[in-house]
Amino acid sequence: MKFTIGDFLFKIFTNISFFYIISHGGVFDMGREQRRKEAKKVKNNNIARDINNNDMFKVSTILKVVFAVIIILLVLYYILAVFVTKEIDVSGNKDSSSNEMDSSYSVSNKILATNTFRQVEQIYYVYYYDFDDENEDIASLVSNLDDYKVYRVDTGSSLNSNYVTDSDSNKEVSDISNLKVINPTIIKIDNDRVVEYHEGVDDITSFLNK
Repeated sequence: MKFTIGDFLFKIFTNISFFYIISHGGVFDMGREQRRKEAKKVKNNNIARDINNNDMFKVSTILKVVFAVIIILLVLYYILAVFVTKEIDVSGNKDSSSNEMDSSYSVSNKILATNTFRQVEQIYYVYYYDFDDENEDIASLVSNLDDYKVYRVDTGSSLNSNYVTDSDSNKEVSDISNLKVINPTIIKIDNDRVVEYHEGVDDITSFLNK
């Protein structure tokens, strides 16, 4: 078979074309694989960002709920302190609560009215009066009581308001459920029973001067 220069050139051209197509096809395949990997990476990043955003939203929602609950509790406390327990004075009496606390701290043997029948001694006195406005004559006579211990209850305190009245006192008191006293009052308790009950300045001074 006769081999010509034309056949030789054709064969070279054919081989060059084949390698060109293969090489470029490989490049194209590599380009598609790279784009596929990049698309997958972007998708994963988007998913991670969405998860982080959801977590932040949940945390933000919880914080808002907690803050709202705190505000509601503070408002409820303020309403109770102003209208129920009277711990906060909005009438314009400056430092009334601090004055009450200062006067209470300076009093020895002070108790709440609810503890009238809960003392450890078998016999003792309970003296009910306004810590900020004590009668001097009664104060002097009470200070001389040394036979039994004297406990003191502040009739001016909101903590004792359920047991203090202006006029309808109960001289037949038998336990804490029916305790009602006026300012001032002194009682003597013996074995959880009221054996002496005196109210008002004249009655108390007469009793203590015996």
